Amino acid sequence: MALIMACSVVAAQPVFAAEADEEVVTDAGSENEEEAVDNGGLEEDEPEEEDASAEESGSDDMEEESEPASDNEEEIVDTDSDADLPRENEEEETDTEPDADEEIGLEEDEAAPALSEVDFPEISSYGEFMAQLPVLEEYAEAYAAENPKEDADALVINFIRNGVDRYNSDSWAIIAGSEKTEFVEYVLAKDSELGTQATSLRKLNPFNLPNGDAADFGHMFGTMDIISYKGDIHSDTADMGGWAGDICDLASYSKNHGVSATDVDGMADEIRENYLHVDVETEHSFGDEDIHGDLDGYYLMSELQNGGSSLSQIMDDYFTSGLSETDRAVYFLNHHFTGKNSKELVRTAIYETYKNNSGIIMLEADRGLSGDKDLTKACSYAFADYLYELAKDEIGGEDPDDPGPDDPVNPDEPPLDNEYYSVFSSKKSNLAPGVTQEIRYATTADGKQLAYYLAYADVGRDDVNVYANYNNNTADTWKMARVSDQMEAARRRHSDPDDPDHYVENYTPVVGINADFYNMSTGVPSGALIMEGIIYHELGNENFFGILNDGTPIIGGASEWAAHKNDLREAVGAGSMIVTIQRTPGRWPAYPIRWKRPAGDIPTRMILIIMLRTIPRLWALMRTFIT
Repeated sequence: MALIMACSVVAAQPVFAAEADEEVVTDAGSENEEEAVDNGGLEEDEPEEEDASAEESGSDDMEEESEPASDNEEEIVDTDSDADLPRENEEEETDTEPDADEEIGLEEDEAAPALSEVDFPEISSYGEFMAQLPVLEEYAEAYAAENPKEDADALVINFIRNGVDRYNSDSWAIIAGSEKTEFVEYVLAKDSELGTQATSLRKLNPFNLPNGDAADFGHMFGTMDIISYKGDIHSDTADMGGWAGDICDLASYSKNHGVSATDVDGMADEIRENYLHVDVETEHSFGDEDIHGDLDGYYLMSELQNGGSSLSQIMDDYFTSGLSETDRAVYFLNHHFTGKNSKELVRTAIYETYKNNSGIIMLEADRGLSGDKDLTKACSYAFADYLYELAKDEIGGEDPDDPGPDDPVNPDEPPLDNEYYSVFSSKKSNLAPGVTQEIRYATTADGKQLAYYLAYADVGRDDVNVYANYNNNTADTWKMARVSDQMEAARRRHSDPDDPDHYVENYTPVVGINADFYNMSTGVPSGALIMEGIIYHELGNENFFGILNDGTPIIGGASEWAAHKNDLREAVGAGSMIVTIQRTPGRWPAYPIRWKRPAGDIPTRMILIIMLRTIPRLWALMRTFIT
């Protein structure tokens, strides 16, 4: 069950969805999410000379069939050595032309012949890629429905990544997971049966994006699959497989070709001028295609984890003719290094994250860079300066005391600093007209760090509404579903003009948040559930949050339920009452999640605020791209 903030606006809006481990203002329950395990570093597999033999590198005891590294184990892999390893289950190319005396065509009762990967055309343009991606997503959804332990998005990313020779070795299986061979066979069978060509997505040639940039989707999907496999977009391994690993590549290239400057600033300028942006297939380097792959992969996985849209939808909205280097840099800095809005802060953040990455430490040792601290710092600064110069005019942040004309104003919200916690960074973003997100990072009195998120919805606007949601936007059967899946189901149901009973023009889910507790076996909610005026479940012994038919928000218990349940348009249960306790003036509880308002102190036209708190490893789940 979830609460969804939705807008009815013409412009497409990004989606912001809170996932399973997030806590909300209603103190609703959710399932725990396991912490991602960081498994060391990663290099890209690159082709060797034709007669070179494959050499094992990295851990001496790595077997051909490797198991993922344990919590405290780091793997460093020289993937250059895997260039000659055959791809698992790869079939030899065969002549697919019929013999001269063969009759072409099939009898009506004859099954279509099974196909192999060699029977499919290669992808040589962005348009060809985007034509096949929704087909693959459809097959992944069907396969995941038959195999509940599989995730459709992860299947798609794994499928494409393993089709690229330099990203499907045993080394990559350790870092990004083994190839889902049964799904590969499933897609082949579907292509054979239905005449589709989704398998072509495993045969990527270089092509240009709509904005003219050269694209290396192999590199991008390699980065994405590490994040998908680990589940944490800011893990050491995720950085290692993207920008941090490429900084190490840049250091190798710079050392091989020489740097004349002796001070770090001079070295950084020289490296940025001569070596950053250089793509060299035969050497480790950090070229434009790598930069784009790293930043684009980070963006796509951030938005995919936010939920509410498919990968093909996100890519179609992102890869436009207007996509710029500045767009990429602004998003990356705002979301990975939030609040770092000066050259020195960006430099320090990039370098500190790089040098403290345990996988990078091992990779530097493998590359003979352990003693080149000034060089690796200069390479980090070169990349940081590149990002900052692009983004400096757009990462200044907003003054919370001087909100913009479209920002909701809430004078009664918790202060930034008090005796319980101190906010050291805060950023507000407009998600859609009338819907704003604020991220605050704070340190508690006992020295712990926390992040909390506020979503403001101006429900006094005609084009902003708050909806209860369950499963596929109906509760005809009880079933557990992810918030992101629920948001997409709501979008589909309300976006069909052929269904006038549910169609809402320009319906766009913007924020999704876990709601009531539920039975972990059956999915039955513990308390109230009303959607579009239909009562699916009674209050029970809980309290509730609801929206009356006239748009008025209401929070209450058994007496309010009895008085208003037939006038409720939307409602979800809540385990504990959070608005009936009068706070002591000037004092706030230790954690923002427990902020309480006086009972009934909610005006008819209001700014509805949803507050969330999570630990640092889950910050990425609720970061949002501002278009």
